Amino acid sequence: MLALAQINANGARKEPGCIAFDVYRDPDALVVILHEVFDDEAALAFHKTTDHFQRFVAGLPALVSGERTRQALVSVDSRMG
Repeated sequence: MLALAQINANGARKEPGCIAFDVYRDPDALVVILHEVFDDEAALAFHKTTDHFQRFVAGLPALVSGERTRQALVSVDSRMG
């Protein structure tokens, strides 16, 4: 899981519109968090078409046994638009 997530993150960081893409894990639990920041929905939609994302998603069912959640947030920082 971590290897696939890191490949996905490394590819995403090179994409236009990707502001940040970080992979975190809880050292005491089997929890991995992907923190992704894109300029807009178009940049995120592009990310989902990339080979590294498609390989990541294809590998998830064999590696993830728990619930997957997605939470979209909007910045309140005026510097972020």
